[in-house]
Amino acid sequence: MHTLENLTDFAVACRPSMSLDGRPLAVLIAAGTYTLPTPSTGTTAPILLDDQPDVPLAPTHHGAPGHSSMIWEGQAIPGRPGTDIYVDGLAWAPRGRPVTSTTAAVRVGQVSRE
Repeated sequence: MHTLENLTDFAVACRPSMSLDGRPLAVLIAAGTYTLPTPSTGTTAPILLDDQPDVPLAPTHHGAPGHSSMIWEGQAIPGRPGTDIYVDGLAWAPRGRPVTSTTAAVRVGQVSRE
């Protein structure tokens, strides 16, 4: 029996898997959950939550699966090619003035989405 010792501030999970040639593998999944700063915090850096939620191993939905949108995909899917970035939150209009529409954007390193 192996023991996983987590020396990070992130949530981790370890799942068995198989290589393409049939060898057993252990897949390590690490997930960090942050809160994004608001203008009142005086910082632009994301803040790592003190209490990290467990790694989501199954998809999480806003309501009943099949009848609501997905919040995030489960992380125990084999063959994930890279890192996922999920954003869930609210947007405020610039300078707090009412608008009929606005664009929300997020950037992590070189990756950005609007």
